[in-house]
Amino acid sequence: MFFAVSAFAWMYIRPVLEQKKQQAKTVQEKELINLIEGLADTVVTSLVSRTDITGHDKFKAATSQVRHSLDAKGLSATEGTIQTAVQLAYEKSNLTPIVKPTEGMQTGVVFKAIDVSGYQAQAQAASWWQNAKQHDIQGGIVKLSEGTSYRNPYGETQIAAIKAVGLKVSGYHFARFVGNADLAQQEANYAVSTAHAMNLPNGSPLVLDYELRHGWAK
Repeated sequence: MFFAVSAFAWMYIRPVLEQKKQQAKTVQEKELINLIEGLADTVVTSLVSRTDITGHDKFKAATSQVRHSLDAKGLSATEGTIQTAVQLAYEKSNLTPIVKPTEGMQTGVVFKAIDVSGYQAQAQAASWWQNAKQHDIQGGIVKLSEGTSYRNPYGETQIAAIKAVGLKVSGYHFARFVGNADLAQQEANYAVSTAHAMNLPNGSPLVLDYELRHGWAK
């Protein structure tokens, strides 16, 4: 089935790091998070033109560069915070071209859905999806996992909210296994286990978001 992803979702984008800023207890903590976010944006942007390494390696390189930059400044942050910043920077970037729906395969059937990830904390609320439903949205596609370690912290509640208003729900896994069959199998297992853990209904589509190889968006 062809998914037409509505721009409606992007009206509600709020980076996960914004929540960390609000919860930070000191000015120094807020400044550190701002710094990490800025470093991640800069590093990811610098990798846009690299065609000699895979997306998986780009992610590792970006994480490493942010960590080294912090070390050079005598600062530290958890690996999870750094990886989240890099992931969010990646999702905001033009690292991989996006194929417009009208340029993809046409089947004659259009299903209007919104894809959400850790960006859309608001999508945990049933009222958010009710509003989408009033704009002729028929379903939600929730980012569940990425690689073999990341899980969308809002995934389970986003799925529950979609179901609560009677919309169709599906999930997707963001691939980082480019060219590695063993890692692909590990990611497949991780995606399925995450889908079960987040209570994605049995029989729901589980989509692979494969867009880390330069010039590809699947």
